[in-house]
Amino acid sequence: MKTIHVSYGELVRSATEGIRGLGFPFGQADDAAEAFVWTQSVTGHGYDILKIADIRRPKDGWPRHTLSRDGHYIEIRLNGLPILPLALRVADLATSIARRVGEAHLALTDGFGGWIIHYIVWRLAERGLNTVGSWFAGSVESLEPSRQVVAAFGGNSGGDTTLFKLPLNSGSDVVLPHAQLAAHPLSLNNRLSISCGKPGFSVAIDRFFAEHFPGGRPLSNAPVQWKTLLPRQQLQEMIANGATVAAENHAHLISLCSRLRVPSSERSRRQAG
Repeated sequence: MKTIHVSYGELVRSATEGIRGLGFPFGQADDAAEAFVWTQSVTGHGYDILKIADIRRPKDGWPRHTLSRDGHYIEIRLNGLPILPLALRVADLATSIARRVGEAHLALTDGFGGWIIHYIVWRLAERGLNTVGSWFAGSVESLEPSRQVVAAFGGNSGGDTTLFKLPLNSGSDVVLPHAQLAAHPLSLNNRLSISCGKPGFSVAIDRFFAEHFPGGRPLSNAPVQWKTLLPRQQLQEMIANGATVAAENHAHLISLCSRLRVPSSERSRRQAG
C-alpha cells in the first residue's frame, strides 16, 4: 500500500471542501469537518467515513432526518444519512438535556459511519458528563465497525479525557445504560446510542461506571478488557508531526474537493479577473 505524509493543516484545509463535495452545505460541512479531523487524528478512521458516504450518496441528494422525543429520551431517524454531519449537534442536544434534567439518552437509527461514536462520547465527557455510547451495524462492511462500545468520565479538571473502549466487535454481554430503557430495545440495526449524565444524577449511568470503572479505571479481572485512548495527546501529536496515511484515502478526499471547482475555460478565466 502506497502511503503519503499529511500535515494537520492540510487535513483541516481539505476537510470542509471535501465534505461540501459530498453534498453538504456550509455550516453543516464546517461542523462535520471538525468531527472528521478529530476522528482521523485519534482513531485513524475519518477517511473511511467519507468513503462510505461517497458510496452511499443518493443521486437526488441526502434525505432529511426526523426527531421524536419521549421525556429525556430522543430518537433521531437518519433515513440513510451519515452520522458525521450531525455529530456535533447531537452532542449539543444531549448536553442541553443532561444539564437540565440530569441525564439524556439518544438513539440515532438508520444511519452509518459508526466510527464517529468516539468523537461524540469525547465531546460530552469534555463538558463534564459521564458518557457511554454504543454502535451496532446492520451489515458488516470492511470500512465500518459492526459493534463498538466507548465510555468516558466527565470532569477531567483540565487533563486529557481518557476514552475507554471495548475491543472491536466485542462486549455483547455488557449491559449498557440505554439497554435498560425497555421501550427502546437495542436490537435495531445501524443504531448509535448515547447515554450521558451528571455524576450522581442517573442511577443507570452511575451504576454502569461504578461496576466497570471502580476508582476511575477498568476492572483488571473483567472478562473483556477495556482499551484506552488519549485524544488530546493524539491530537497534539497530529498537530506537531502530521501523520502517514494511505495515499488512495487522501486522494479520494482531494477528489471530493475538486467537485466544487469550475472547469477551466477562457470564460471562467475572464470572470475570475
